[in-house]
Amino acid sequence: MNVGAVQEPPALTAEEKIALRDQQVAEKFDAVNLWDSEAGGLKRGRLHREMYSLIGKADVLATSERTSKAVIRGTLVRSIVSDVPAIGSDEYKALDEIGQMVAKEATNMIWREVKPYQESGIAALARAEGKVLIKTEISVDDEPVPACYVTSDPECIRQDFRGPLRDKVRKESERYAVNMARVSKVLPKHAESFRKDVSKDMKAAENLTKSLLALEAGDEDGE
Repeated sequence: MNVGAVQEPPALTAEEKIALRDQQVAEKFDAVNLWDSEAGGLKRGRLHREMYSLIGKADVLATSERTSKAVIRGTLVRSIVSDVPAIGSDEYKALDEIGQMVAKEATNMIWREVKPYQESGIAALARAEGKVLIKTEISVDDEPVPACYVTSDPECIRQDFRGPLRDKVRKESERYAVNMARVSKVLPKHAESFRKDVSKDMKAAENLTKSLLALEAGDEDGE
């Protein structure tokens, strides 16, 4: 045994790495007064206001302005915690394993708060100004980059707000129909009743959509 040899510290376990990451993330947010130590989480109200102070300025008036005006994820994150590098950047790659874990987690925690379809939060701050919060991707150096903006432009809303919702509804509707068709093949004597069930459910969903839209319109008229 070499008595004079310097022993390497034992490698951290996966659980220890996560604990260290979480501690350092909390410290980063606490340094900018965005961490609630008692609750063990973000001060979301304050965070939303700080995020919107930047997002609210990214007011896109037409689809052609998205690339030039939208706030990319890295810029938004650094506006909150200035020493977190953009994921994939040279600065990020230069970090050690824990540093990269911290950068990823801090980035994800901030970016998760951009919720266009939420009733409260940043989306509500945008609606209070007559705008809609959009979460999308834009092309930067021919690469898709996560970004967000606000808008009152109908075409932007159709493409970047309505579009993802529509696609999700279509996908789920197709999944529903395909799976019921499979059931019908297994139980052909019940195929017609299953077909009627699917048709009835699709019609009910359509009627619900119409009712909700009419209700929302009525609420606005009554304000």
